[in-house]
Amino acid sequence: MEFPYNDLDQCQGCQACASACPKQTELWLINDDGKAVFKYENKDECVQCQACVGACPVGAIQFKAYLQFCVIGQS
Repeated sequence: MEFPYNDLDQCQGCQACASACPKQTELWLINDDGKAVFKYENKDECVQCQACVGACPVGAIQFKAYLQFCVIGQS
């Protein structure tokens, strides 16, 4: 499964991606200069519509595959 990945070095902190997201999966903390300093994506809610990718004016968002691991038989 693929989910949005945001390159914070390119990000301008405009939050266009958050406005475009139909599920509001993106939460931001913005510093005093208006720059994005942290982003958390609620991956369980993402419908992979990629509206955030199209909304980003600087191309800072890409969809990438995330692997999930689990260890069986360990507590």
